[in-house]
Amino acid sequence: MSASTTTDKTIASTANTTIGNQQTPSHHKIGETVASSGWQITVNKVSTSSGNDFLKPKDGHIFLEINVTMKNLTSETQTASSLAMWDLKSLPDGQKQNIGLGDTPGPEGKVEAGGALTGTLTYEVPTNIKQYTLSFTGSLLDNTLTIWNINL
Repeated sequence: MSASTTTDKTIASTANTTIGNQQTPSHHKIGETVASSGWQITVNKVSTSSGNDFLKPKDGHIFLEINVTMKNLTSETQTASSLAMWDLKSLPDGQKQNIGLGDTPGPEGKVEAGGALTGTLTYEVPTNIKQYTLSFTGSLLDNTLTIWNINL
């Protein structure tokens, strides 16, 4: 996307650690590597964009672009999916934001054992909302949730 700016604000993540039956969050910073559900995940950067000549957000919205790297920690091929593994919710209402199209593809496809891929999750979000949570779940059968708090 053109007109892209990178936010310099802190982005913390929360990887749940199980203690008994309770899950206690631990916080991570942007650029820090987090292991979750057979994946090693890094949120590399967060930026906003007003679009380009061909793709623009609707009035009162911007594109929120979240660049991530995912490495397969298992001994088998895994499939990465932006739609199935990632969710963005606005705060404080918790409304889910829809993933959209961007200039850079999202982290999609088969990843061989030990392999990695990098992609950008693009969401069209309201300009008046400044706080979000980005969550990652490695599979439908896994209840581990990794969360990044995003402040614009």
